[in-house]
Amino acid sequence: MSRPLKFSKVSEMEDQEDTDMISRLPDELLGYMLSFLLTKSAVGTSILSSRWRYLHMLTNCLSFKAPFEVRQKKAFKKFVNRVLLLHKASSIEKFSLDCGQHVFDDLDLHTWVTVAISKGVEQLHLSFNGQLKALPHCLFSSPKLVELKLTCIRGIQVPKSIDLPNLKILHLRAIKFRCTGSFQKLFSACSLLQELEVVHCEWPTYLYTSNHLCISSRKLKRLTINSLWADFEVDAPNLAYLHYTKDDEHIALSLRNSSCLITAILDLHFTDSDLIQPVALALIKAVGHAKELQLLGETSEYLTCFMDDHIPSYPNMVNLRLGYCTDATWKYVVHWLANSPRLETLIFEQRLLSFNMETDEWPTDVELVPFSSRVKRLSLYKDHHKMSKDEELQASNELLMLPRASRTCVVHLTK
Repeated sequence: MSRPLKFSKVSEMEDQEDTDMISRLPDELLGYMLSFLLTKSAVGTSILSSRWRYLHMLTNCLSFKAPFEVRQKKAFKKFVNRVLLLHKASSIEKFSLDCGQHVFDDLDLHTWVTVAISKGVEQLHLSFNGQLKALPHCLFSSPKLVELKLTCIRGIQVPKSIDLPNLKILHLRAIKFRCTGSFQKLFSACSLLQELEVVHCEWPTYLYTSNHLCISSRKLKRLTINSLWADFEVDAPNLAYLHYTKDDEHIALSLRNSSCLITAILDLHFTDSDLIQPVALALIKAVGHAKELQLLGETSEYLTCFMDDHIPSYPNMVNLRLGYCTDATWKYVVHWLANSPRLETLIFEQRLLSFNMETDEWPTDVELVPFSSRVKRLSLYKDHHKMSKDEELQASNELLMLPRASRTCVVHLTK
């Protein structure tokens, strides 16, 4: 009786070993799998078994995010120091550090960044919540760095010598530059840059005059700008994607050589129509080669102030997305359709479409849109909080009955 029981236990143990196929994978492969986790989670796998105890040291991606609780700041600091001290991988592919709301000593931050740079990091993401006053100089001399994303840094002063020959992606968010020359020197040193994002960055100003920044590159393909007190002059003949947000009528974007532009997203905010006319008119003409044009927020409404006599031509535009629309905007759309021979998709957003159940009629401004015979898809956004399901159904039916030039156009009433 004892021998079968003993045999049964051995068989059960063998079955358990056979089912744990992951632990039999090579260390390098397991380390690669752990690189997709936050470093805290990767370290947590060390308790699974003796086989997993040190595998987290082999991962080539390190991601640290400080906890929200202030009392855990000291423990987080010790954790980062220990992980970097015990790290055994020969190189670091990605290093991400998000300090959250905590304030760490510059010495600690510099040490952590320096370790990543010394191991040939390729992707470096740093968020310091405005606490860091200067970046370590070694960051600007990293030949292997391909992607650099910086967030919330109080002041950047670039060194005299910069060596970033392989940098292709640069994101700057909430950065306060000590001088305009710092940005220009940094950008000029990135000869292979393909993607640039400048959002909520600041430059020192004198007597409320704006800074003039020049972005000239034959390699640049994607550009996102949302910045105050800086005029941008862009000369990028291979630019395919542009997202520009303008919050001040005194700031301008000059765009040249934009024949390769595919997607243009404009979010313009103004208060003085006399000031916006020359700036906005030049910009809306500069994106005339785009295949997709998005006018977010009240951009289309601003344009109607002066575009009646200056309707540009969009020979390549296939998709058009408009934000908030009023009666005047609908009338402008009619002219836009006439100047867009290839338009296939037309989308209206942030438009309160209120169907009157008592009169069974749509607002007259909707009927001002003679659907082009070329348009294949039309989307209208409604305020679903003010319409019941029955009202939505009846409104959709009435919308489909409106006169239009295209019999094949698909109409969507969406939330």
